[in-house]
Amino acid sequence: MGFYFVGCKGLKKQDDAGECLFPLLGADLRDGGSFMVDFTDPACPEIIAGLEVGVAYEYERENWFSVCDTWRDYSSWVEELVDLVGFEDVPDEHESGPFRELILYGRFGGFIGPVASAKLVADFIEWDERARSLGDDAFYGWYARMRKVFECPGETGAVWCEGETCRQG
Repeated sequence: MGFYFVGCKGLKKQDDAGECLFPLLGADLRDGGSFMVDFTDPACPEIIAGLEVGVAYEYERENWFSVCDTWRDYSSWVEELVDLVGFEDVPDEHESGPFRELILYGRFGGFIGPVASAKLVADFIEWDERARSLGDDAFYGWYARMRKVFECPGETGAVWCEGETCRQG
């Protein structure tokens, strides 16, 4: 199984957490589902802004984005992203900056809420020219793909990683 990000739209709190219904890989893009936010990354609690821990959400639509084949490939791309923005090392909970939420995401996984998704889209827009100017087509291809991932949820959605490799963070 590959490394996927799922972007969903049209989030609504479920009245009863009950059983969350996750979509199946390859499900029709109109198929909805649900999920429960059960934790947040302590190094980056703002990653779930717009969502609440302990709350189940249902959504109207999801899009699956194939990002790469392995966690290692994804981690290498994130390291290039760290270099692009000039971080000396991976930022910690006391640093702010571009792509911080995405860079820290691999440590714990979980959900990226609508506020962080919108911030990441703004980061992708702001750094696009610099990313393109590197002349690394493979890196920029991933960059453009990841931008689409975070454009998907809009103001009422969320993003998460799906697949066996996502559990290796």
